[in-house]
Order: sequence, then C-alpha cells, then structure tokens
Amino acid sequence: MTIPPQQEYQEHYVPGSNTWSIGLPTWVLADKNHWNGTFFGFYKNQLAPFALEINPRWIIPASSQDKQVIHQGNSIYTLTGEVIFVWEHGWILDFGLQAYTHYYSTPSYVPEHRSFITIETYLTVDHFIYYRKLYKVPGIPPLIYQWHIQRVTRKIYPLVRQIGSDGRGFFAPDTTRSKYIEEENTKHINYSIAPDEETFPDAEEIDEDFILECQLQSPEGYYTAPKLEG
Repeated sequence: MTIPPQQEYQEHYVPGSNTWSIGLPTWVLADKNHWNGTFFGFYKNQLAPFALEINPRWIIPASSQDKQVIHQGNSIYTLTGEVIFVWEHGWILDFGLQAYTHYYSTPSYVPEHRSFITIETYLTVDHFIYYRKLYKVPGIPPLIYQWHIQRVTRKIYPLVRQIGSDGRGFFAPDTTRSKYIEEENTKHINYSIAPDEETFPDAEEIDEDFILECQLQSPEGYYTAPKLEG
C-alpha cells in the first residue's frame, strides 16, 4: 500500500500525550539491535519497551518554563522542556516524557542542568546505547517506556548518483522524492530499480527509513536489565 506524501502540518500535543511518531533508522537494526524474539526490529501491534533519543537540529533558550510538544510531521518535533540531567557525553530533556541525546565529541553548545530549552529534533528509537550502556551512568533517570506499535510506515527515497568535489561519483538520497509505504513490520527489504520501477523509475538504488506510530503505555519511564539475546 502506497501512502501519498504527507503534507506539511503542525499538531500540538499536551506533554505526555499518548500517541507519538517515532523514527527508526535502518542502521539501528542492521547493527543487530531490538531483537523481538523472531527478528531484529518491530512489528504492528507489538508491545515494545524502548527509550527515546533526540537528535537536535537546533537549540535555543526557552522563552518560558512551560513544557510544550509540537509535532512538525513525520518524526520531527519541536520540544520545550527542562534539562534534568547532564553528563560527559550527553543530556536528558524532560518535555512531558524524558529522552536523551548522546555524543562522543562535545558540541559547540551544551545546555546547563536545570535550564529550559526549545529544540527541533528528529525523535527516534534508542539506538541501543541506553539499553546497553547509559542506564549504568550514576544518577541517570529511567528512560525506557512501554509502547504499543499501532502502525509501521517505511519512508523510501531513491539514491541518485552525484559527483563530489574530488570528481568521484557517489550515491546520495534524493529526499525531495520520498514516498511512504505501510508495512506489517520493519524487516529489511532490498528495494532496487527492477521491482520498483513504478515507484522510482529512474532510481539507481533505494534508501529507506521507518516511522513507528506508537501509543504510550507506561506514563513513567523505567529501567530494564539488558537482555541481549538474538
């Protein structure tokens, strides 16, 4: 089933709202994370525990101390909240839910503990660093929530050949031609020009991403002891 490209919109959420659109980059699954007992990934109607990761596009000081969530579309959110925890490699934002950001090198701007900020971010499933490692950071809050996955959408776009400054060719996603396909699960499908000519007739290859439409089941975060089978 092919879903028409989503139109631009904003949807205002009360902090703690039950329904969220959460991104899932395919590399997270390719690294063998989120084993569900059958495969690495998620499926429609699954009850799944995971933390949330924020990947800020920009950060500014908040104009007020009111928590706010604005859904910009897909998995992009504008969030206003309080920075409740800071450590060497990241910080945690409380915007009604709590989510972490993680980095290996210190960015140019790190918000202060107990400051209120506004960010625009790609909101994603924990790429497993919290589940494997960060939960051990002394004092870090419990960030794993229970979710009911109501819908799985695959966002696909063609990889088109480009020429770099060094004269060498490479493939890059043409996000201006993205399409949305509803799926039953997040199992990897190797799209190519042969079976997908009607979708992207001039595509050399297809890149993809997922959006999980999830309903929050647990209003409070919790810890889960690592269980790394699979």
